[in-house]
Amino acid sequence: MATEEKTGYEALDDWERTVINSSNSTIRSDGRVSLRGENAMRLNQLLQYRTGLLKDKERLESELAFDSRLDPEQTINGQRVKLSDEERKKLENKLSGINSEITGIESGSIGVSNPKVVQGQTVTEIEEGAPLPYTIQPTTSSSTTTTTQQSSDVVGVVTSTLLLLIQ
Repeated sequence: MATEEKTGYEALDDWERTVINSSNSTIRSDGRVSLRGENAMRLNQLLQYRTGLLKDKERLESELAFDSRLDPEQTINGQRVKLSDEERKKLENKLSGINSEITGIESGSIGVSNPKVVQGQTVTEIEEGAPLPYTIQPTTSSSTTTTTQQSSDVVGVVTSTLLLLIQ
């Protein structure tokens, strides 16, 4: 049974839906999300980075789960198939770091730096303590009140599956 790929607002996950609102984006008639505001590019950069982290997390979790199911004595052409304890620990540490970064982005402790000139080029960096190019809004399903960091210039949200339109 084939499933249709979600696009536009439908494709947003719960966290992304907490940072998108009518004051910072528009949902077009085709369902795609259009960002507006001066921080649209910075927000897109952060969300693309988060999307990459989520993909890396899924890949590492799958690799570790697959390795857990392997017979420790299994070999192919005389080579052990199962990860060594050292290799497994490296992957687990990498996964832990990815989880920390995702948590930092979602909690608002990691943002996008203000543009700065480095070797003649204007760049922004994703870093801890950088300003947020959006406002985190608590979801309605949460039963607890959460105080969140807010940026004075609120912008919308877009993921890698969405078209970025800057107005």
